[in-house]
Amino acid sequence: NHVIVNDDGSVTGGSVSVTVSVLQGPGGDISSSEVPPRINTKTCGSPCVRSYIEGSDVTLQAIPSSSYWQFSGWSGDGCTGIGLCNFIVSTDIEIDASFVPRQFLYNEL
Repeated sequence: NHVIVNDDGSVTGGSVSVTVSVLQGPGGDISSSEVPPRINTKTCGSPCVRSYIEGSDVTLQAIPSSSYWQFSGWSGDGCTGIGLCNFIVSTDIEIDASFVPRQFLYNEL
């Protein structure tokens, strides 16, 4: 089977494609590990929806937009915790990433 990944991220050809949708709140961005990244909420917005060939290995990274923000975790289909989000695409999925403001402690002298 011949498969073509189009400039807009869609997949055409003889293999089954599935949709990966990534949503992120304020405070950061999500990027996938391909070069160049197919998922990058900085350029495609939120939700960032891309088609992948079934069986693709995808890794997502949450990147806080500044030192004021911290990544608080993944939710949705397939990812939990605060580390990298790695999954094998088998069905349409939706993954959410949350960021929260850091808490700073100040001591007065």
